[in-house]
Amino acid sequence: MVSGSGVCAKVVVVDARHHMLGRLASIIAKELLNGQKVVVVRCEEICMSGGLVRQKMKYLRFLRKRMNTKPSHGPIHFRAPAKIFWRTVRGSVSFHVFLSPFDSVFIYIYIYIYILGYVCFVGNGLSS
Repeated sequence: MVSGSGVCAKVVVVDARHHMLGRLASIIAKELLNGQKVVVVRCEEICMSGGLVRQKMKYLRFLRKRMNTKPSHGPIHFRAPAKIFWRTVRGSVSFHVFLSPFDSVFIYIYIYIYILGYVCFVGNGLSS
């Protein structure tokens, strides 16, 4: 990825399979702040620590949070794995920084295939 002083490649492709959600988000956020363009694939296979029941209860508590007077203005609860990861990366970036780093991140779900050295994405691509 980035070697301290500069950008090493045009685009870095990161396979998110079997990575921890928060740890990967913090690494991607650091790359974005350094000016690196990042593509994250297979977000649906990101791991979250803890048991399945605990994660489900935590997500249900998150879904109950809303604005009291007008719920459509309240927090937006993403269900897609790519958007959940995007929100985690957004939380890892300092809020003092403008949103310009998010022009450089592309998050894909499902599968990717290498064909003749080029990356061809199959599935739903979400960019910010």
